[in-house]
Amino acid sequence: MLRLPVALLLLPALLFVACDSNGVSSSNDDGTGDPSEEERKYTSAYQLNVVYFVPTDNPPKQNYEERISEILLHVQSFYGKYMKRWGYGERSFGLPMENSSTVDITRINADGPASDYPYEGGGSAVKEEVQAYMEANPEAKNSDHYLVLLPENEDGAGAPYYGLGQGWAFATDYEVMDVDNLGRERDATVYIGGLAHELGHGLLLPHTTHHASENERLGMALMDAGNSTYGDAPTFLTKRSAAILNVGQLFSETKGEFYGSARARLKRIQGTVEGDNVVVEGTYETDVPVSEAIVYQDPEGRSNYNAMGWVASVSGQQFETQMPVAELTKTDAGTDYEMYVRLIHENGTLSFFPVTTYAFRESGEPKVNFDLGPRDDTIDRREWQIADFSSEEIGYDRYASNILDGDISTFWHSRWSDRDPSPTHPHFVTIKMGDEPSSVRGLEFIQRQNGQRKIRGLEVEMSTDGETWMSMGTYELEKTTVAQSIRFNREKDARYIRLTTRSSWDESGLASLAEVRAF
Repeated sequence: MLRLPVALLLLPALLFVACDSNGVSSSNDDGTGDPSEEERKYTSAYQLNVVYFVPTDNPPKQNYEERISEILLHVQSFYGKYMKRWGYGERSFGLPMENSSTVDITRINADGPASDYPYEGGGSAVKEEVQAYMEANPEAKNSDHYLVLLPENEDGAGAPYYGLGQGWAFATDYEVMDVDNLGRERDATVYIGGLAHELGHGLLLPHTTHHASENERLGMALMDAGNSTYGDAPTFLTKRSAAILNVGQLFSETKGEFYGSARARLKRIQGTVEGDNVVVEGTYETDVPVSEAIVYQDPEGRSNYNAMGWVASVSGQQFETQMPVAELTKTDAGTDYEMYVRLIHENGTLSFFPVTTYAFRESGEPKVNFDLGPRDDTIDRREWQIADFSSEEIGYDRYASNILDGDISTFWHSRWSDRDPSPTHPHFVTIKMGDEPSSVRGLEFIQRQNGQRKIRGLEVEMSTDGETWMSMGTYELEKTTVAQSIRFNREKDARYIRLTTRSSWDESGLASLAEVRAF
């Protein structure tokens, strides 16, 4: 009995899909069958670094060069078919080839035994040795993407089997991994499908699932639980995955600069329900052009495996998409969703922006109605100053005054260093708006632009003298990086504002905030 890698044992339960009369059951669409010679002809200026990493006490598996070559050509064809299907042309990831049927696999003999490269933490150890090899043998490096395989440990111990991000993917080589066993041997499907899935992560693909109608027509998304259906039941690559691969290094037919830094900001985003669709419009600014945007709807549970996405074209740093409610896979009353956006830059870099959370009504309609972005009626802050605060992280310049400096890249952070026990909520900041009262209807906030500690629960109090306070309510802020506003039930004249945190989105006892304004 072969031992499943830990990553595959933790797969969601939704692993099998049946293909009906409208489904796609040919080898051209479901990842089964033997790719033809014509289908194997893809042109790329870069090739995947395929590494077979051999611990000192665990030799390679029999016929690994032939088996892995056939597997990678099969997976290459699978990716290529869906690039074409979604309109991105006859393209797939490049492979280093010794000849038309044999992939050039770099064998690296490890410095240590298999126990030095366990499932937990072993990927980083392997990565370090592979990088050292490539530095010593620069001619062996084909690109910034790596697929590293380790032979199965006969004692059943685990080995790295996951994507590390930044172009790295790890898998285990089992002798049952042979394309001839797809659809016949369950273990072959799991292991070959697992390789195809983890390679997706190595190509910078996040988890994503099918729309409701796609599941009926095409089967299971590879970047959902397709690692347990590949070659056995209909499995496909989604359009949102193809949109990301479209600008990836391994899919480029010309040399260029890839994965450099990209400064991007989501400036405004609006969402409403119009008829049977959720309609989202957004504007952004960036120093690296964007090819397309993806708006995701991620229902509760299963981490982000079940996140659905819609690819939106861009024009003039704006995007818009309509997402049919009928395509959402979970519509039970009370189901919570998270919405977020990825901008796909032309250099292959991805920018991620959380937007909002919402739930479904009893009627089956999503409660989507938001307008996030800067206001044009905020009060002049030139006389504003910090009057008091509970703590600030001075060692990293995370001062309370940062929330008034007009720079969204700086932020206040409650102190975390030299604190025992660990800090907990509440934390507070008090602002003096001036010597004369201002009439305030609400507040505008900008959360920290990266990292964690975004405020969730926040109480707002107002005062004319800084001693007697009136609570204006406790609010839940969105974790979006876009400017957001809260409006009070009544207008209030005040000279002081006190902001007291009650919780953070990451459930830590810490808090951070970039900017606050009043209107």
